[in-house]
Amino acid sequence: MKIIPVGKNSEDTYAWEYTKTCHYTVKSAYWVQMNVLEKEKECQEVVQPNLDELYRQIWSLETSPKIRHSMWRCLSNVLPVADNMAKRHIAKDRRCTRCGSEAESVNHYPAEQIEEDLSPWLMWRLWKNRNELIFRAKEYSAEATIEKETEDGGVGWVMRDHRGALLWAGAKRLPGVGSVIETEAEVLRWALHTLVGFGYTEVTFETDSQVLVRMLNGEEGVWPKMKPIIQEIGTLLRGRENFEVVYYPRSGWE
Repeated sequence: MKIIPVGKNSEDTYAWEYTKTCHYTVKSAYWVQMNVLEKEKECQEVVQPNLDELYRQIWSLETSPKIRHSMWRCLSNVLPVADNMAKRHIAKDRRCTRCGSEAESVNHYPAEQIEEDLSPWLMWRLWKNRNELIFRAKEYSAEATIEKETEDGGVGWVMRDHRGALLWAGAKRLPGVGSVIETEAEVLRWALHTLVGFGYTEVTFETDSQVLVRMLNGEEGVWPKMKPIIQEIGTLLRGRENFEVVYYPRSGWE
């Protein structure tokens, strides 16, 4: 579970993590049933050595729940790798899509030594990269894999007067935000809080996200995952008639 605190003016909401907009659909529920729940129910025969201690270590790792769950699935041999898919008669080709030289099993990981603290995250990123290669034909080098998993996003905003002169600017790291529109909304909320605190009463906020503007204007349904932050932004705008959020295409930036 990933929780992003947004303030006292918003309400908790439910979000379905298996669709882009976080809305529940029957199609996505069927996918979860077939690819997540059913595979977790399948019994895995364990001969010696006993894996209980390894399971204990996985669940005690100080990392994201999704990482622990992914490692548990790997240790339990329930990841949908090519070898497992062939055994279940879902696919015929057991070979690794990337190297093509041997069967892709849960043990089909690089043998290089890596830092212990990074191991869970890199294993997770390797699995994500594998899926992007198969489903999107996108391939990452070893260096890009490490950069992608350890990077922090940077965001910023600027304030100008009617002549275009710079008045204020802000920049900071924003880790852990899942999508571009979430990032855009977080920056807008931050800028709103800042300028309200500075005492401004007339501001036009420009964003290149048409979807975000439509959500704020009630022209498009709010994604469940976006609901708390949209509520917070709405509360900050309410009663401030000379505050407005408008769409401005990125091509027009100077």
